[in-house]
Amino acid sequence: MKSIHQYNDYRHYLRDFYENSKREAPSFTYQRFSKLADIKAPNYLKLVMDGKRNLTIHHIHSFARALDLTHKEKMYFEALVLKDQSKSQEEKRYYTQRLKSFKDEVKGKTSRVRINDLVANRETFAIALCLEGQPVNTAKENISKLLGKTKTQTNEVIQLLERKSFLTQKEGFYHLKEDYFLIHDSQQSNLAIRKYLEEQIRFSLASFPKKYQKRGKFFSQTLGISKASFREYSDRVIELMKELSERSDKEDWDEVIQLNIQLFPWK
Repeated sequence: MKSIHQYNDYRHYLRDFYENSKREAPSFTYQRFSKLADIKAPNYLKLVMDGKRNLTIHHIHSFARALDLTHKEKMYFEALVLKDQSKSQEEKRYYTQRLKSFKDEVKGKTSRVRINDLVANRETFAIALCLEGQPVNTAKENISKLLGKTKTQTNEVIQLLERKSFLTQKEGFYHLKEDYFLIHDSQQSNLAIRKYLEEQIRFSLASFPKKYQKRGKFFSQTLGISKASFREYSDRVIELMKELSERSDKEDWDEVIQLNIQLFPWK
């Protein structure tokens, strides 16, 4: 599916989102979307897609959560909706200009890849991370030393990322089209992501005895919360992971680490 920044009509974006979600997980429904968005009407998404309902500010943010948009994507989605629902030419011009500024900001990073293709291999993201800024001629050798992977494994990931337009070459160096990927199954219906997350939990278990008394850090916390606040806690975990990803992207790093977080009720 295309990046939201390539859309000029939010209803068109919502239709593509629904169709793409249905392809990825045939069990996905309008009712499921309403549950993710915390909206009572089970077919509200369809009503909006068909132009029979508009979105309030509250619903814009509810939809953004169900759409699993990043902060910048949410701001773009909001401007897209408000431009369409503008009551004056002045308002429409304002949001049109706002959309243009968002597009200029993310220019060159508008490609989207099918997440199922990337999560099929647990090592894809670690290798992708290491590829950023690597010289094309020595990337395989450098990554093999850094991660302990063979050149063949690295080459398979490179071919996949290039095939999906996620990785490009410029002036002899590799560059990623996204700064980072946060993997969680917001719709709880993507079997490929579920399998990937299970693999990461097993990876944590396998790493525990090897890393516990060395440089690994393992945390656990039991909390008492109201059922109504569970989503808020989940959203805060996601924001923390995004914040850490953005911070690490600015570092001159020389090591790859893994962060896995689980949040679930006891019964």
